[in-house]
Parts: sequence; structure tokens; C-alpha cells
Amino acid sequence: MKAHRRLTLLLVAVVALVLVAATSALAAPSASSKSQKKIVVGYTPPTLTIADFYINMARGFMAEAKKIGLDATVLVKSPSTHAAAAEQLNIVQSYINRKVDYLWVSPVAYEAGTPMLAAAARAKIPVITGPFLNQYKGAKILTYAGFSEFDNGALEANWAIEQYGETLKVAILQGAAGQFNSERVNGIMSVLKKHPGVQVVAKPVCDWDRQKALDAVSNIMTAHPDLNVVFSVAGDMGMGAVESLKTSGKLNKPTHVVSFDASGQEVNSILRGEMSASMFNNPLGIGALVADSIKADLDGKSVAAIQKVALIAVTNANAKTVVPAWYRGIGKPEFLGVLADAGRAHGVHFPLVYVEACATDTPEFARENLPGNVDRLMHIRKGAGKINLIYGDVRREQRPGERFSESMLRHRTAKFLLIDRVPVEPATATVPPAPRRFPWW
Repeated sequence: MKAHRRLTLLLVAVVALVLVAATSALAAPSASSKSQKKIVVGYTPPTLTIADFYINMARGFMAEAKKIGLDATVLVKSPSTHAAAAEQLNIVQSYINRKVDYLWVSPVAYEAGTPMLAAAARAKIPVITGPFLNQYKGAKILTYAGFSEFDNGALEANWAIEQYGETLKVAILQGAAGQFNSERVNGIMSVLKKHPGVQVVAKPVCDWDRQKALDAVSNIMTAHPDLNVVFSVAGDMGMGAVESLKTSGKLNKPTHVVSFDASGQEVNSILRGEMSASMFNNPLGIGALVADSIKADLDGKSVAAIQKVALIAVTNANAKTVVPAWYRGIGKPEFLGVLADAGRAHGVHFPLVYVEACATDTPEFARENLPGNVDRLMHIRKGAGKINLIYGDVRREQRPGERFSESMLRHRTAKFLLIDRVPVEPATATVPPAPRRFPWW
């Protein structure tokens, strides 16, 4: 009998709160060019944990900087939550104290940007902002680089009307109150109002939160089981809608989800035939615009006040051509498929798989979906961005000579959720067994 290798797999996708990346100049600029000097850019997005959008903006910057010969170090730090305005202001101030050459600021909310820009103006540091193009009165901005939230919302609605007709029941999942949310919702409504056959039955406020979106859609479907379209003004809420509709059996029968960001998880969902479409707002292109703007400014050239990337509706038909494979990453079903393949092809058995990522507490990771060569799956309940803190918790409790995995299983914390593949309840033909979950107190 073939011996099975038994491994404990620790998969930790760390999203660091401080990321430092440097690009080296490839082409030698002219001797008179200021862009020949090495510069430091302080970049603060509103989050690094909800989606890869803001990380990909930084990637786009670095790729373009390398291409155009801009020698730049990019400092990246976000606040701990998408609503921590005071914390983000402190990040901006720390960049100012470091005397960075440029500030690249994407505020947690439009209203939160005013004191950040005022602080930069006092320090006489040039500022680029985006990806949202809402302009600040009286603020000195080198350029606004991004996309129109209003246009993105309008594209969502136009796409749905073209696909599903002019007689529809729809719902709109809103983010947190503020100008960012208002622009997106107003863009959707600007199109829907032109079609009297479209009925908006609900516009719940979900605060950019996946779970709140899931719950909201569940409630809406109870009242309106014939709903045709759910519009989401952010990718994570769109994924919450997909999860809710999958559970109820209503996904695409009759309810379609049309979303906003075309993040990696959304594109994977589209390719699986779940989400119908999402609007790609090209974070890589936005980052490239920022690099080009800094290069032009250093060279004494004029920089356009507002720069927009083109918006594209990503569907199952064009997803693989519009969005590169590396951008899509790997979805939960594909991840489990990799583990299963390791068992089939190489005889690998996993007593424990630990995975860290955003929004892992979802039906895809239920016990009945675990491959036969995986005994246990452990993941973070929520707050994936705090993985370094969790790692530190386990290390502090680790005994001499003890494996990290053993310490992680022994150390009790409510941050972990453990799913055991071994059934504890008999399945019936109509009611599948509930996942066996062990909260760690």
C-alpha cells in the first residue's frame, strides 16, 4: 500500500499594514531631469484588507515607474478599518514628518480628506488623490487620478438594462453614508429613472460590509422572491449578495448580481457562472497615471488636473481577456481543488489546513466541501488584516520544541474557526448536515 505523506499546511497570505517597495530606473534620464533623483512617495489607501484594489494601484505605480525610469520608493500604510479617519490623518502626518516627496492619498471618506489635504498644503508637499474624483474646494492637488464613481454606477445600470430588459424589479446595496456612496447610487439611479418599467424595491445601507449585504439580500428575497437584479456599489457587498442567493437557490434563477469593482474574487465568481457582471475600474491603470504624473511634475511638465481610466463591464465572456490571471488570484473552490489534486496526484494527506484571507467564513468552506484528504480546515473568523497580531499571539504561547501548528491548535482564541471534515450528524436526502464548527474561546 502506498505510504501517504502527512503534512500540516499553513497557508498565510499576509497583508502587511506597511509595505515598502522600490523601483529602479531602467532608462537614464537627461542630466537636467529632476526625475533622475530618487524620491519617496507616501501612499495611504483606506484599506488593505477588504480587497486587492488598493494594493493593485500600488502595483500599477511600480510597474509604470520601472517602465518610465522613475526611481521611487513607495511607502504604503492604511488605517485599521475603512472608517478610521483620525487614524488615516495620523498616517498622513507621519509621512509629512518623514519629509516624503509626494503624498498619494485615498481618503476613507470624501469628508475625511479635507484635514489631510490641509496638512499636506501646510507642509508644501504635492498631493495626488484618487481613485475617486470628487474635488476639494480650495485644495491644491497635483492631479486627481482615478475613475468616475457616478459613471461606474451608470455603467452597472446600463449593462443590466441591456441584458435583462426594461421591466425589472431591482435592489441597490448601498455602502456607508457619504459622497462616495451617493455618487455610485446616483449613477445607477440616473439610468433607472429613464425606464419607468424598472421598480426599485429596496436600497439597504450595508456599510461596505459583506455580511450585512448577505443579510440584507436574504431579507429582500423573502419580501420579493421575483427580484431580477441586485446592484452593489462595492465588490465585497456584491459577493455577500452572491452567497445569499446561492444559499436560497435564487442565484440567476431569477436574481442576478451586478457589482462594482471587478476585484479578483468577483472575477472568479463571474467565471464560475455566479455573479453576472462587475465593472472593472482598472486599479493598475490608476497607479500608472500616478507614476506618469509624478514623472511629468519632476520634469517641469504640465499635469492634467483630472485623469480618468476607462471603465469596462467584466462578464463571463471577456473576463479572461480583460483581467490578467494573476490579478484574479484563486477562489475558495479552486483552492480546495488544489488540495484535492495534491492528494490524487501525490498521495498527500492534510490533517490541518490553515488559511488566512478575507471573508473565509462562507459556505464554500463548509465541512461537506472539504476534499477527502483534508481532515480539518482552520481559518480566521474576521479581521484578516490582523494576521500579524494572531501570529504574535501564537508565538508568545509556543512552548520550547513545540511546532507552530501544535501551538496554534493548543492556543485558545476566538479569532479562529475550525471545521472538521468527519461527519457528526447523519445526512438525509433533503437536509445536508450542518458544518461542525469549533469556536475557540
